Amino acid sequence: SIDISSGINAEYDSLQLTVHSLETTITTERSNYQSTSQELLIIQQAMSELEMRLEEERRMKADSDREFIHLQQLIETVTREKQMYEEENVQIKQQSQIDLDSLTQMLDRLTLEKNECVELNKRERRKSDQLQESMTSLRMILEQEQRESEDKDRKIQSFNR
Repeated sequence: SIDISSGINAEYDSLQLTVHSLETTITTERSNYQSTSQELLIIQQAMSELEMRLEEERRMKADSDREFIHLQQLIETVTREKQMYEEENVQIKQQSQIDLDSLTQMLDRLTLEKNECVELNKRERRKSDQLQESMTSLRMILEQEQRESEDKDRKIQSFNR
């Protein structure tokens, strides 16, 4: 009976150790569970914060995408306007060259006409000078003849007296 009692006590002690061990394990697991729960709560808060940041990033990306599209449209508009300006500039340069060529031809023609007029004027001046000389000469001859005629008239009158 002592053997049985000592066996039961040993068994009881063993069970008490097991119960104590289990209680310690449960306490440790509860502590681990609380720590894990706190960690999980911290992780959930961090996840919520990350989701809010992600949503903000998405909004910012959408704003950035809209701004990028707007800038692309502006670049396309400026590129079209630049191309139109360049084409217009080429047309203006071509027209300016045509106008310049035309004015140069006109200037050449007018210069030629001016030179012809200057030459013609010189010839007319020479003719006028020659005519002036001829007229002066004729006047002198006429005056000479008039004097001679007056002299003759006087002589005739003197003879007649």
